Amino acid sequence: MFAVSSRLTSIRVSGQLNETIRKFRDEFEIAVVSAYQEQEALLSAASEKRSNKEPAIKTLHPKALPPAPQLFCGRRSLLEILVSQLCDPDTLQSRSHLAILGSGGIGKTSLALSAIHDETVVACFGQDTRFFISCESAPTKDAFVAAIADALGVDKDNQDLSGIIRMLSLIEGRALLILDNLETPWESPSNRADVEDVLSQLTSVPRVTLLITLRGAERPSGVRWHRPFLPPLQSVDILAARQIFVSISDMVPANEDEESALGQLLDVLDGVPLALTLMANLAQTNTYEELLQRWKEEKTSMLTRGFDSHLSSIDISIQVSLSSTRLQNLPIARRVLQILSLLPDGVEQDNLSKIMTPDADGHVPGLLAAVAALRQTALVVDDKLPPAGHLSSSPRSLRLLSPIREYVRSKLPIGRHDLVPLLKYYTELLQSRSPDSALSGDHQESIRLRSQIVNVSNVLAEVLINPDPPEDAIDCVVKLGPFSTISPASNVLLPLALAAAQKIGARALEGQCLMMNYYRHGAKPQQQILEARRVLEIAEELVESDPEKVKLKSRGFTLLGDAYRRNGQKAKALEALQDSLEMEVALGNFARQIQILYFMSNALEEEGDLQAALEVGMRSTKLGAEHPEFPIPRAYCTVQLGKVYFFRGLFRQAEECYRMALKIQDDVLADSGPSAISLFCLGELYYAEGRIQEAKPILEKAYQIQLMLGRADFASESGLILGRVYLSLGKIDECLTRTHVSFRRFGECQWVEGQIECLLSLSQVERLRGNLVTARLHLEEAKQLYRKNAGTGTGGDADILYEMGNVLSSGGSEAGDEASKYYIISALIRSRRGGRLSVAGCIKGVGDVALMDGRVLDAKSCYNATLALIRHTGDRRQIGGCFLGLGSVAFVLSGSARNECGLSESRHYYEKALTWYRRADDFWGMKACRDRLSSHGWQESDIREPTTINPEFN
Repeated sequence: MFAVSSRLTSIRVSGQLNETIRKFRDEFEIAVVSAYQEQEALLSAASEKRSNKEPAIKTLHPKALPPAPQLFCGRRSLLEILVSQLCDPDTLQSRSHLAILGSGGIGKTSLALSAIHDETVVACFGQDTRFFISCESAPTKDAFVAAIADALGVDKDNQDLSGIIRMLSLIEGRALLILDNLETPWESPSNRADVEDVLSQLTSVPRVTLLITLRGAERPSGVRWHRPFLPPLQSVDILAARQIFVSISDMVPANEDEESALGQLLDVLDGVPLALTLMANLAQTNTYEELLQRWKEEKTSMLTRGFDSHLSSIDISIQVSLSSTRLQNLPIARRVLQILSLLPDGVEQDNLSKIMTPDADGHVPGLLAAVAALRQTALVVDDKLPPAGHLSSSPRSLRLLSPIREYVRSKLPIGRHDLVPLLKYYTELLQSRSPDSALSGDHQESIRLRSQIVNVSNVLAEVLINPDPPEDAIDCVVKLGPFSTISPASNVLLPLALAAAQKIGARALEGQCLMMNYYRHGAKPQQQILEARRVLEIAEELVESDPEKVKLKSRGFTLLGDAYRRNGQKAKALEALQDSLEMEVALGNFARQIQILYFMSNALEEEGDLQAALEVGMRSTKLGAEHPEFPIPRAYCTVQLGKVYFFRGLFRQAEECYRMALKIQDDVLADSGPSAISLFCLGELYYAEGRIQEAKPILEKAYQIQLMLGRADFASESGLILGRVYLSLGKIDECLTRTHVSFRRFGECQWVEGQIECLLSLSQVERLRGNLVTARLHLEEAKQLYRKNAGTGTGGDADILYEMGNVLSSGGSEAGDEASKYYIISALIRSRRGGRLSVAGCIKGVGDVALMDGRVLDAKSCYNATLALIRHTGDRRQIGGCFLGLGSVAFVLSGSARNECGLSESRHYYEKALTWYRRADDFWGMKACRDRLSSHGWQESDIREPTTINPEFN
């Protein structure tokens, strides 16, 4: 014990001593350089006084500077810092110099050129004393010196270092030397000392400032570098990346599909400016979809302009970094790169040794040196781990930028020797989990797993494509459970696991993979029924003693019930779900019981039996409260209960349910498929209430998560409601785009209910435009879809009838009787389903028809009845519509004499309606109010948002 303690103490003291020595050497080196520079300055001054033959040079005739980049995005703040440091009087006084570091293609030269052409820099250094020296073709000291002399315009007879120093010493005023791509002469160990000597002599000239660009993260020695250092350049952010791409390609996404494809392209390019530029050039002759397809096939090899240069090819730029001598001398660095190529989210450096094959002593020799070399060449970046669990001080990780990662994975694929320990590491991470434990709520475990989900998926996918996939890898996929909904990587991983299970004949695992695959994509209902039956067939094949038999059978019935529900066969759905529930009760599996009750409540709600749906929903939430260790299914059933409340017009209770579900999911599955559903439900609720400004960002977030996960079916639901949001704001074109895309997606998935909802939206758009014939055609198509599919959906017929009433009433009093008939039938259907809000809309519609027919007292009764039904919902549009109608009633009742009392009441109601429509951001409602006010010769009052709203209508 004493020996171990002594050894640790020695190591610590040795480390401290090394650090002290390093600092001493740095300070000593700077002191020597400073003394040398001062001595050179004195000698130069003395030489000038003695000879007095060499007058000061006011101007030189250097080579023309390269122009500033025409497109410069994402680096403005860094440019301001660089310009400030270059022109800072302290920089001249302290004779310090600046270095721009970073990986290849990251934009170092662009930043340098932008700086030297900045007006402040030009004023500081002068027009003719800024010199740009490209070192790309100068691999030796002599070539380096010659490049400097050539750029300065030094006579051929004086193109040695002393001639350059003498020329610089004679310049009147300050001079700026930009040494671009300095790594070419400096990187080689055999040249490094010589190049650093040249730099040291250049910096000895008092009024000369150096600005270097250098691939990597290490600065040359022997130069006093400006403090604080400029940080190595990182990728540009997503907004700058998009601006670069669109500006070069001149391709602005025309629709949602193109916007999504552009987003995917920007993701794979990872904000690397050179990659963005090369891909944008290709976009001038290729569509977004074509570029994505080419990326899948060609990866980084497509990013070239057709000639070999590190500025015109990503592959060559990466090869330049990989050819560094310091990496060639450390073969283990290549293995580290191969491992990191499978880990998009990176890995903590402390864990790197755990996922590599150690030696007999449990160490990985040379690992620390390899990581240091990769940092010095800027091939790896230090990155924060993903914000899983919202940790405020996440550990830093080593990561490869996407182009480098794809290059390594394609050109330098990982060997089995390093893949085996990588699989073992992630297998151990998941070995304590079971398919049911995936539903539990171990918060710390969830954070740990979330932070690794993309890495786990990539490693498992790499293993599963091997000719002999191990059963452990398939089991790991199953154990991911709901966590597979966090990343789109599951879209590739689950089919691979299913194919691997079928290949090796692991029937139980095949059934479990089928279950997970069922939830992965928006398959057609008939296809989902077949998949559920396959699960049941596999369960029947298992021997009675296999513990997975009953579990798999129960899961199969759950899937079959949900598939029947989606296919409109509600009775069969409830029967299958009841069978599954009884099995899980016998097994004592509370997590699955909660989940099945959720499905049952969903089926009952869609059947229109809201009371039964509410009872089952309450039962599931009660069971969830009794078993808080299963938060994921509890969140599901809480959302479902919220949906029942929503359809009953109990908005406050619905909002509480949705927010509670989101809180549960944020702790375990934030930004996942389930949380996107909760967000969608909350956004739909806010839209229904008229809280448009709150609905829009929530629906957008749900939409983006669903697209990111590849769930075009669920994204279509969010897109549909977003279309209605845009319609409320008066943005018809945006509404139509969203709605048509959703309609097409629903058709691909055979989601008839979604198609009907889209047609209802399109009918509403045409009605508001005044195109009543087109509006009716959309409704006729909706009716045909509804009848063809035997009444699929929640109240689809009632919704069609209601919108038909709206279209007819918009046509004038001639169709009033027919419109009333549609409203009344719709109200009867909706009342059986308990939809208070939708019934209220029908009553208001009857009131609108009565008003057109001159039955003003009937109209007034309908409007007041509607207000009585919705007073507690807070539905701003409906309330505004009732007040608008009451305003017209009051105007008519004022009589031909237009008594002041009646007119005052009418205007009061119109202005109340306008207030509510304003609160709802309802463009069409506000337009109707202003038209009424204007038609009566009234000016719109200066109506402001009330600080309090009449509680009767809150």
